[in-house]
Amino acid sequence: MRISICIIIIATMLFSCNSSKENEKIAEMIIPRPSHIEAYKGRFEYSSPGIYISGISGHEADVMLQVIRENLYPNAHIVCNEDKEGVVRIKNTPSLNLPEEGYELEVTDENITINGNGYKGMFYGLVTVAQLYGAAGDFVPALKIKDEPRFKYRGFMLDVSRNFFGVEYIKKLLKGMAYYKLNTFHWHLTDGSGWRVEIKKYPKLTEMSAWRPYNDYFDWDRNGRKFCNKQDEDAHGGYYTQTEIKEVVAYAKALNITIIPDISMPANSEAVIAAYPELGCLFAGDKKGFCPSNENSFVFIENVLSEIMALFPSEYIFIGGGGMDLIGFEKCANCKKNIKKKGLKGVVGMNRYFINNVEAFLKRNLRKVMVWDEALRRDGSFSSAATIMALGEGEYNYRACKKGYNSILAPANLGFLSSYQGDPASEPEAEGGYISLESIYNFNILPEYLSAEEKNRIPGIEALLWTEYISDEKYADYMIFPRLLAVSENAWSYPENKSWDRFIRAVNNHKGSMKRLGINTCPISNRITKKEYVNYEKNNIELSLKCDISPSQIRYTVDGSDPDITSTLFKTPIIVKDSITLKTAVFVEEVKVSDTQTFKSYYHKGIGKKVIYNSQYSLYYSAGNETALTDGYTGSFAYNDGKWQAFTGDVDVIIDFGEKTSIKNISAKFMQQVNSWILFPKWVEIYTSNDIRDFKLLKRIEGKNLLESKKMAYRQYGCECDLSARYVRYIAHREKDSRTYMFVDELIVK
Repeated sequence: MRISICIIIIATMLFSCNSSKENEKIAEMIIPRPSHIEAYKGRFEYSSPGIYISGISGHEADVMLQVIRENLYPNAHIVCNEDKEGVVRIKNTPSLNLPEEGYELEVTDENITINGNGYKGMFYGLVTVAQLYGAAGDFVPALKIKDEPRFKYRGFMLDVSRNFFGVEYIKKLLKGMAYYKLNTFHWHLTDGSGWRVEIKKYPKLTEMSAWRPYNDYFDWDRNGRKFCNKQDEDAHGGYYTQTEIKEVVAYAKALNITIIPDISMPANSEAVIAAYPELGCLFAGDKKGFCPSNENSFVFIENVLSEIMALFPSEYIFIGGGGMDLIGFEKCANCKKNIKKKGLKGVVGMNRYFINNVEAFLKRNLRKVMVWDEALRRDGSFSSAATIMALGEGEYNYRACKKGYNSILAPANLGFLSSYQGDPASEPEAEGGYISLESIYNFNILPEYLSAEEKNRIPGIEALLWTEYISDEKYADYMIFPRLLAVSENAWSYPENKSWDRFIRAVNNHKGSMKRLGINTCPISNRITKKEYVNYEKNNIELSLKCDISPSQIRYTVDGSDPDITSTLFKTPIIVKDSITLKTAVFVEEVKVSDTQTFKSYYHKGIGKKVIYNSQYSLYYSAGNETALTDGYTGSFAYNDGKWQAFTGDVDVIIDFGEKTSIKNISAKFMQQVNSWILFPKWVEIYTSNDIRDFKLLKRIEGKNLLESKKMAYRQYGCECDLSARYVRYIAHREKDSRTYMFVDELIVK
């Protein structure tokens, strides 16, 4: 009997006192993942601990106590003695020489101790404790953490010009950013479509330019881009009073978030010109912006920026500097005279003259300018104090740092959260493109081809949410989260501490935390994605399947039937020697939790064969250059996934098989995404030849007009045949237009 009682007591002790392995699993749920974690046996499980805070102001201590009561212990109370058990000790400890945002955390059965070198590190240590508590349920596991961010700039931009979002939503967003250790909020307050901040010297900016007679952005855009007064019956919009701005700035500061205001100029300023047309200069078509040859423009700008600087203490003020067609200056008589008078180098010189004047004013006021990298176009230049927000693709994204500027990275394939995050057929309407949680997470911020000096000029990254399609708060949340978590970990965690498999498990765990923060997060996708590896030596494709839900199972069939719980479980890559049609589904605890998805994969006759290009593909979307159309890899939903090849003119290519080859089918897939200027071909012609001189037309296929649809669409253009030929010529035609592309996937020959 005594032995049984002892066993029960020991088992109870083991159950109530977490093992180090259990605690390590809980610690792996922290996002972003810390630099160093050591897990131990035990747990801190006081329900109403004392809180000891030292070395910071009373206001900062009050903020921390509020964070503790909202996220951890509602009944927590301040104590003056740190030596008792059951105390959370948060201490400013400069002697540890921690980085400004770094911290050390130790949790034992008796106490929690957070050390930081100032408020910022202490705050982030507290955020980590909140995440641990959320992951564990009702205790904090015993461990030691030493942590610091990889990049000092970890940002997010919200566009409130195209659609307005109220103060309470901004505060909720800031709280979510702080929970994931993002520290910069880029507030896009003005653009051509609306002015959102009160300027007392120019009241018409908010009396008129903050309101539109259409709720829908595109209705406004299609109907003359008109503004109206707030009192108008159909008025939609809004703005922030200066009192509200000060409230939000103070709230953000308490969360260790700097707000950078964005006042767009000289272009994208239609909202200003609508209220004060005398400041305008015709740029191109019906777009207007500030006239750089009108001295009153600079008087206006300096007055506005003076009020902005009084509201925002940030080191940087964002002024845009892009978004315009530079030849617009040539249409302005005053600008023509000014270019000649000042000896400026055409419209490029005029643009530089404008931005440099604004930058000089900010410098006199001890501030710095931040602009889009488009402002560097055609040899634009600024002082070395300017910081560039880079939106390019690939190596183009690093041109600013190569020119000597500090550069924040916000490339389309990392940070455009207005793009689709799943199959466009099943997602709400979005701007276009496709950016998955995984692609953001795996984005390589500092590629090896950068020098050490160039890498040092990149202080961080930023995600962007443009809101043409996003008019309500729930949809904004849906597009931001959980993708912002991937931005967070990519910006904070060092590469050696990152793991996609760990991260996606953690994201699944954080669904509850995001719900508690009031975030309408996009569900973790139950859709399956495929990955192909083409093995040219073995003449096959190794096909892998994955799903973001964790834990889950993927089951599949190859006989055309829908998968059920008895179907084959995907464990290792599927070998495709010819072609295969898979039907797949996701299962959790033997319950099917997804629709059936179908995937096709081909090891076709064209793989590895030489392609002769009679027309030039786009260097920006080359997808592997001359091998792209016959490399065996098929594209996803994303035109920028490295698998789709783009053309700004006709597609005209010839496949050389090296010898006469039996051919039964020839086809290629195109995408259409009108909002991104990606269009289907007007027609396709397919030819074959044996001597590369005389080609026989097999089929002409007329294009399908989907221009009325904003949804992404895909179409296979091909033909059946029964012949032998050495060469296949594939032509896709579209009228040339410098704004538009055709994107083509693998050219499949069976």
